[in-house]
Amino acid sequence: MLAYLKPNLIKKLQILLVLSCFSCFGAKQDLTALKNGELETPSGETLKTRLAVSIEAQTQGLSGIQEADFGDHEAMLFYYSSRGIRQFWMPDTYFNLDLFFLDETLTIIDIERNLAAHPGMQEPPNIARSRIVMAHHVLELKAASPIARKLKIGDQLKWKSQPSLDERGSKIRLLK
Repeated sequence: MLAYLKPNLIKKLQILLVLSCFSCFGAKQDLTALKNGELETPSGETLKTRLAVSIEAQTQGLSGIQEADFGDHEAMLFYYSSRGIRQFWMPDTYFNLDLFFLDETLTIIDIERNLAAHPGMQEPPNIARSRIVMAHHVLELKAASPIARKLKIGDQLKWKSQPSLDERGSKIRLLK
């Protein structure tokens, strides 16, 4: 009886292992798709948007991204589940950024323009830091972006992708 159970058990474990590998691959694909979406500006322009939801993604931000790898119509949205104190710094960045502090409706409540890039992690010179702002989310765009230059306090952005921004935030946290 024991001899019969061992091969059967081994076969079941092999099947379970194969299935779990496929489900991990699917979860990674789902996670990658969830981390990208589109925001629309009040003028109708579209921003390809990368979401930073996890602490790791938010810590990484745009650090290490070369200017050629981040277009003028791209943005990074730091998604938070609630309003809080936000301050950003710019280590290992290769282009200046405009930071847009947003409320829960994606309305711009404050702007930090032309925050200086700082290739590398060493100081001096000092690594640029934004002022402290109470905000729900933060959006980063290249300071040289023509779209960034048009945005102003009071403008409301619209999340254009499905699922909604809050659904994505929840799913990303679950899949991570």
